[in-house]
Amino acid sequence: MSVFQVVGGIFTSIAVKLAGTSPVVIAGSSDSTSRVAWFQCTEIAGSTPDLTVELYDGTTSVYLRYQQAMAANEAVKFEDIALNRGQFLRVTAGAANQIDVVGLAFVSNALQ
Repeated sequence: MSVFQVVGGIFTSIAVKLAGTSPVVIAGSSDSTSRVAWFQCTEIAGSTPDLTVELYDGTTSVYLRYQQAMAANEAVKFEDIALNRGQFLRVTAGAANQIDVVGLAFVSNALQ
């Protein structure tokens, strides 16, 4: 993971291999706001796993994509997602080791 410090926060890369079928947090913070400039989920095994993308605040999920099958070798891109303090962007694969996630996020300085 790369981190670049700028005035007001840091840019951080997103690079995650979904090795299981549990939700994985790819962005967000409990003490600051975040903005995901973009992220992409890519099917890498020539299969058709389900993909779920959600905003999660510890209690409630709001879905951007819910258990929708990907095509073999498909890439799904999302852009410009704002996250409040305590809100997280999570991705879930329907099958292990079939989806990679890459992207770029900005995390504001804590308690701004």
